[in-house]
Amino acid sequence: MATTVWVVMILGGMILGICNGTLEEISSAVLGAAGEAVTLCGSLLGIYCLFMGLMRIAEKTGFAGWMAKGFQKPLSLLFPSLRHNAQVLGSISMNVCANMLGMGNAATPFGLKAMSDLQKINKNPLIASDDMCMFILLNTASVQLLPLTLISMRVAAGAQQPWDITLGSFLVTLVSAILAVIGGIMARGRRK
Repeated sequence: MATTVWVVMILGGMILGICNGTLEEISSAVLGAAGEAVTLCGSLLGIYCLFMGLMRIAEKTGFAGWMAKGFQKPLSLLFPSLRHNAQVLGSISMNVCANMLGMGNAATPFGLKAMSDLQKINKNPLIASDDMCMFILLNTASVQLLPLTLISMRVAAGAQQPWDITLGSFLVTLVSAILAVIGGIMARGRRK
C-alpha cells in the first residue's frame, strides 16, 4: 500500500512538472536532496558506530549488568513479574539507556533482544503479555536525556546552537513516558 502511495506521488509530481514546464527544477531538486541524504547518512553513521561500540563494550565488560542492577528497582515497579529475572531486566535496561541517550536506532537491537527474552517467558505466545505491552510503551515514549541523534542532525544541517533543544526534548519525552506508563498500568490485565 505504501509503495503504491509513493509511486502515485512521484508520478503525479512528474506529470505536474511536465504540465507546468518545471520538470528540470524538479529533477535538480531531487538530485540535490539525494546528495544531501547521502551526506547526512555518512555523518550519522560515525555517531551510531561509536555508540553501538560503546554499548557492546558495556555488555562485554559487565557494565550492562551493573546498569541493569541500578535500573532493576525502578524497572521492577513497571514489570512486576520480572523482579527476579536479571537477564530480561538487563536487556530492557540497555534499551532504556540507549533511548535516554537519544540513540533510537542504536537502541533497536537491545529492544529486539528484550522483546525476544520477554517472548520466551510469555505464557501465551500468540498474545502479547502485559510486560511486552509495557515495554513497547516505554520504548516508544523513551525519555531522552541527550537527544544525540537530533543534535547530530542539527549539526549536519549547520545549526548555530544544536544543543538548545535538549531541555525541551527531555521535558516532552518525560511527560509522554509518564502518560504512556500510566496508560499501560491502567490497561494491565484488561485483555479478553
